[in-house]
Amino acid sequence: MMMVSLTGCIGGEIETEDGEELILEDTDDWPTYHVLTSGDLPACDATTLGRLYYVEAETNFQACSSSGWDVIDFSTPLNQAPRISGAILADDDGHSFGEDMSAEWMYVGQLTWSAVDPEGEAVTVGVDHDRDGTADIMLPRAEGSIVDVAGGMLAVPWNGSIVGERVELSDECYLAFTRMIDLISTDASGVSASYTVQTGALSSSYIFRDMFSAEDIDSVELLFENYVSQDDLDWLDGTATDSDCGGNSGGGPQLSTYEFTAQDSGAAVSSASDDALFSITYSQGNSFDTDFLKITLSVNGNQPVQCYDSTGMGECTYELVPGSFSVGDSFVVFEDGSDLCNEGHDPCEISITIVNSDTNDVLDSITVEVE
Repeated sequence: MMMVSLTGCIGGEIETEDGEELILEDTDDWPTYHVLTSGDLPACDATTLGRLYYVEAETNFQACSSSGWDVIDFSTPLNQAPRISGAILADDDGHSFGEDMSAEWMYVGQLTWSAVDPEGEAVTVGVDHDRDGTADIMLPRAEGSIVDVAGGMLAVPWNGSIVGERVELSDECYLAFTRMIDLISTDASGVSASYTVQTGALSSSYIFRDMFSAEDIDSVELLFENYVSQDDLDWLDGTATDSDCGGNSGGGPQLSTYEFTAQDSGAAVSSASDDALFSITYSQGNSFDTDFLKITLSVNGNQPVQCYDSTGMGECTYELVPGSFSVGDSFVVFEDGSDLCNEGHDPCEISITIVNSDTNDVLDSITVEVE
């Protein structure tokens, strides 16, 4: 289109800087141009600048630009980005803690995904767990349900991208955490698309299980220390001035309805890997099934490990009579193939988290010193 400088309007008419009236074409009756061959195109100059001609013999369009006649190619369709979707399900949040305290703490889950290219091109798919726009783990095919080739599960660093939010429900305060992991798919032409998988930060797609109340503050600090501030914790326990939830109206943390106590086993620890560490006694609360009891330990601030009620499954174990777990019941926790606490740590400070795995409620968090 011809570029002109406009100086103003006189009587509703637009003038150029030379004072000449500029007449604009009526877009409802915009002219179309057609020639038989490109040899029939007029000169590409100020008169025809911006015009588009259909050249019949060559079945194309040509436009007059500042560089001359340009062929406009409509024959190549737009290359669309792949369509991609996915979901993550953790079969047991205990996988997160791993079996080796010295290893990096990971989030472990089963990933299901699908990537399809509209043009039928081959695609690659990767997991971008830190959401920086670059795939960190490449998946073996365009769609499926996997997982890490060696272990059958997808393992990504725990401190990936977690979103924490304050939530008020029925006058109760909670901190809720959601994990975000991006999937990136790229077709053979280099066009990419991404999809964000949202799941529970800890336990899977049950997002509301990742909501923590005032009695869970120790767990929040342990699990999500990179994603909460002191202001968040003060709001949660009711000590902050902006925390006005009914459940916290007393101006302090709510009392847990469950209480446990822990005591040194009395047997000196050694360099062996089967020492008796401590006993746990249930001192307050409602009865629940022993199948739903889950014990997690952190020794001297190290990464947590999960204890199991049978040997050979983790780094610590305990024995319980199957059935109902009631006030007054107790059990002893032992090392199970790992020397968690020995003469080199005098004493060992062990942080214990007790969870009802049926509801994923943290029942109590206690500490014991073991010598």
